[in-house]
Amino acid sequence: MQGLKLRYASVSDVDGVKKIADKNSGAKKLGFILRPALVENAKKKHLIVAEYNGEIIGFVNFNRRKKDNITVVYEICTSENYRRQGIATRLLRVLPPPIELKCVRENTTGCNFYLGFGFRPVGIFKGKKNILNVYRYE
Repeated sequence: MQGLKLRYASVSDVDGVKKIADKNSGAKKLGFILRPALVENAKKKHLIVAEYNGEIIGFVNFNRRKKDNITVVYEICTSENYRRQGIATRLLRVLPPPIELKCVRENTTGCNFYLGFGFRPVGIFKGKKNILNVYRYE
């Protein structure tokens, strides 16, 4: 997608990120994301946004775990109108490996995306509401 910019989010981007997150919250998608957590991660440079024509159209929220130096993805999402255009792939590619994330097992689209990217299943996590597949990318 020509004109797409990936960059660290600023605090002023958080409302755009939150809008995407809220539209995609639910049992098989993202959980509820608190705005203060997004603000904190924007300040730490742990939130990257995809911007197109001045609009935030995707994001990845992550942390680098100190104990084992693994990048842990908390959420990754693209606006519905911009899906299947390689944006999530580009967001993942800017993260330093190894990368680990969890995906609701019933979210077959998401699970298949991660497998196609090159993630491998490394475990299962039983959450309060869902069973999550744990994936790692080396």
